[in-house]
Amino acid sequence: MKQIIHLLSLSFVTATFLLVACTKPNNKRTPDTSNNPGINTSPPPTSQARVKIPAYTLFAELRSTPQVYCITAGIPQTVTGTKGTILRFYPNSFKYANGNIVTDGTVCIELVEMLTPGAMIANMATTQTTDNQLLQSGGQVYINATKNGEKLYANKYGIAYPQPAASTAPMDLYYGNRNNEDSIVFWRPLDPATAGGAGTTAAGTTTVDTISNIYLFDYCTNFTYINCDKFYNYPEPKTNIYFIMPDSTFNKDNTSIFFILNEINSVSSVNNVSYNKVNNSFNLRDLKVPVGFNMSVLTLCKKSNGKFYFSEQTGLTITDAMSINIPMTEHTMDYIKTRLSEL
Repeated sequence: MKQIIHLLSLSFVTATFLLVACTKPNNKRTPDTSNNPGINTSPPPTSQARVKIPAYTLFAELRSTPQVYCITAGIPQTVTGTKGTILRFYPNSFKYANGNIVTDGTVCIELVEMLTPGAMIANMATTQTTDNQLLQSGGQVYINATKNGEKLYANKYGIAYPQPAASTAPMDLYYGNRNNEDSIVFWRPLDPATAGGAGTTAAGTTTVDTISNIYLFDYCTNFTYINCDKFYNYPEPKTNIYFIMPDSTFNKDNTSIFFILNEINSVSSVNNVSYNKVNNSFNLRDLKVPVGFNMSVLTLCKKSNGKFYFSEQTGLTITDAMSINIPMTEHTMDYIKTRLSEL
């Protein structure tokens, strides 16, 4: 399932693009379901007795505002995000819902870059698959395309993920799936039998440019959540972890826990259905993590009174059947945003 890696220099066709000042907030965006019918597009439930409010509605203020670029269809175009993500569009990159290629007109591209653990957590994204496998991440993005307000679909286009340093680790493309109770982004396992379809690796070539430090995929076929990752097949012993909350006011209905495996730039969420109200604890449930790895744990809570609570623990070494006490402190949303932006 791994792409062939070879050394290429980055040579994209430069094109003029316009950064649009008026963008709609990411937290109000309808999830993209192009070639990804597993995404749940049902509106979030309102706050009512006995109705669970998904975590993503509680922390919607954290989500990134999309960058919006307008380009011309039918000619080669290049868009570069503020964090360095490069999108290379070909003359036939866009198509309508009926499959016809878009040959002219203005196409507006929404782009959200999630290249760091903090950005992934802010956008409620993970680096684990829907079947609880860990991924080593080279970055994530969200991409959407429209023409005159009409949603467009991807035929094929190129995408490059910037890296902090040169790497030769083979990477693949994974497509996002929000079909879970908390609408946290997970990633579908690769399916080589349907290359280029939803949830599979991109057909074409994956390139590591050791000069520009990028991963380049020249054949991506989806506009959605897209992850540059590799499956992490680790030989280390695996374990569960238990997260002990201060009291029952921090629970599955208002609290989200994320942990970062620093060695592999991996972010995972703690499944809220694992909450044990007897001892006020969460655990990893079906997900198991490698013993001996360095870990950071970030916990967010929004209580019914509108107050936010936050906990950050760093430099933890994973041990067998580990238990972690989570100290929660009230903070402002601005403080939480700042801390995540610094990760």
